[in-house]
Amino acid sequence: MGRKKYVSLFVCFLFLLMPLGDATSLSKIESEGMPNYFISIDAGPEHTCATSVRNSTMCWGVNNDGELGVGEAIPLSPTPLRLESLKYMGATPSAGGSHSCTTTLENDAYCWGKNEDGELGTGDNDQSYYPVLVTGGLLWDHIATGYVNTCGVTTAGAAYCWGSDSYGQIGSGVPLDPYPTIPTAVLGFTEGTVQSISVGEYFACALTTGEGVKCWGYNEYGQLGNGDYDPKYAPVDVVGLGSGIIAIATGNAHACALTSGGGVKCWGRNWEGQLGDDRAENYSNIPVDVTGLSTGVMSVAAGSNHTCAVTTEGAVKCWGRNNQGQVGDNSTVDRIAPVDVSGLSEGVIALTAGHAHTCALMDAQNSGGIKCWGDNLYGQLGMGETYTDSLVPIDVISTVGKISGEVQVSGAPAGPIGVAVFLDPEDSEPFANDYPYSSGDTYEVWYLEEDDYYILAYLDVDGSGEDIDWTEPYVWYDADENNIPDTISLPEGEGVEGINLIIQGEWIKLYLPLIVK
Repeated sequence: MGRKKYVSLFVCFLFLLMPLGDATSLSKIESEGMPNYFISIDAGPEHTCATSVRNSTMCWGVNNDGELGVGEAIPLSPTPLRLESLKYMGATPSAGGSHSCTTTLENDAYCWGKNEDGELGTGDNDQSYYPVLVTGGLLWDHIATGYVNTCGVTTAGAAYCWGSDSYGQIGSGVPLDPYPTIPTAVLGFTEGTVQSISVGEYFACALTTGEGVKCWGYNEYGQLGNGDYDPKYAPVDVVGLGSGIIAIATGNAHACALTSGGGVKCWGRNWEGQLGDDRAENYSNIPVDVTGLSTGVMSVAAGSNHTCAVTTEGAVKCWGRNNQGQVGDNSTVDRIAPVDVSGLSEGVIALTAGHAHTCALMDAQNSGGIKCWGDNLYGQLGMGETYTDSLVPIDVISTVGKISGEVQVSGAPAGPIGVAVFLDPEDSEPFANDYPYSSGDTYEVWYLEEDDYYILAYLDVDGSGEDIDWTEPYVWYDADENNIPDTISLPEGEGVEGINLIIQGEWIKLYLPLIVK
């Protein structure tokens, strides 16, 4: 196939080459420099899922019930596996007890894994090892998975739940038997009333558009925060949190809220200090202040029996159960008040917590990758092996990497060098920005797979779309040599005003190329 096609594609689709923007409320892509490789992350009890800037979903950890969504009945994976069936859809994932779900760019919802109680929302109880569409035809803003049920918020701001209703966690107002296998409206949460939702083991909480918190379901340990210990089949107000709340998180039997002033309040079970109020009491049925975190916090995550927060400086503090190092302070001592996580004093933009492991999403200046710590029995830390726990954060292993080199221009005077990226030679949709380059500029290309790909150079004369056809493409990277710098020599006397470099590769091989100066 000639290089003319690439020129016309570059011109025709240039308007699509816009900078990447916010992809999820959990994290933000930086407007300058190298965007983060991952934009969102969520942990189930023993598995973890994340989404890349190219909106492809990857999961790792236990897979006994298909919670990794890779279509195979493998028991586990200690390294990230990509969901091939979601490669064009992109998503914000949610990892539950033995299932996972995601929303797509088209606002559909897909789930996979165990479905004994109808938690996949497909209208049946059939287990699935690959993503299946949630029924009902609703448009979803986000999905939240629990242990045996699932909830979601629509783009219109209404809330629905499905799956087990053993303690009223569907929130319909009455006990449901059989359990609903399709989305069922949460009582009182009509359109325009809900911002976000979080699901614990047998209960759920929602952040309303009025910045208040309501919870429903199991309440033996006061996890509904309404001042008693009785289960509720419909949402009830959390005491003292009628306004001024900007985020919520639920664990096994406790929940936390982030205030608009940057403080953290928690309620529910406190056997291992997961409420963080420096007391060893068993539980609290109303919110209590987390010690030392009355301000300066930008996000909070609740695991089964531990809790973590990210400060406005990008540091991480955790508290609660620490028997497998999930607090991350290089010990296995339970903490009843927040302690610093080793090595994470800056650079964290999002956080998630599972049963006994925790993961952090790093910003662009700190690799843009993921660090995890704690329990690793099933490979949920993504470190490439199982069983070995980590008491401090370690990098999730993947084939993500980067190469660098210099663009050198000689010969006829040249203007800016442009870069465009295409999925493969047969696909007309580009997915990277057009970055200007000048002679001597350096570049970085981030990639996910160790397969070959090529940078093809052609000359764009006066921006007319005409190009000089070089017989052989310039190979700047392949699987055997990570860095092959090359020199582009312009033909003398051609009057060339600029050079365009095009990165070419199949989607399966080239998941994420991003170029920065």
